[in-house]
Amino acid sequence: MLSESGLIDKFQKIEALFLGATTLGEKTAAAIAMANIQNRLDNYKKEEPATEWSFKFGNHFEKKLFKALLTKYNLTSYRYKGQRYTTVMVLTTHSFVNKILWPQYLEMCKILRSHLNDVTDDVIKKTFGQEETEDEIREEVAQISYQ
Repeated sequence: MLSESGLIDKFQKIEALFLGATTLGEKTAAAIAMANIQNRLDNYKKEEPATEWSFKFGNHFEKKLFKALLTKYNLTSYRYKGQRYTTVMVLTTHSFVNKILWPQYLEMCKILRSHLNDVTDDVIKKTFGQEETEDEIREEVAQISYQ
């Protein structure tokens, strides 16, 4: 299981990957790379019109991660009255979403899910003294009564 600092380090490495860092010198210049990605976003805005995007999340951890990325790239999230709390709207370009934002989010989300799963397993094991067990497989579907 990753420690908090290990998780942050992994996120930073993924960010460096998406910022184009390939050498140690480039990684040290992460601030410059961040400026480069902001320039790419600005160029995308010049080359194509921004469109409204709607993202829906199954849990608040993934929503928080996504909103943190939006904030990092100076994008404002919002939702309309009547939309669910799990909906995040953002105005940006197709290229930025598909080439930078969404791929980066998916990589970070995969690590976050794995970390949260490991933490959950650890807490269950320490609290109940057992690991998760598989459900019993039965041949027939039992009649379920609802009250």
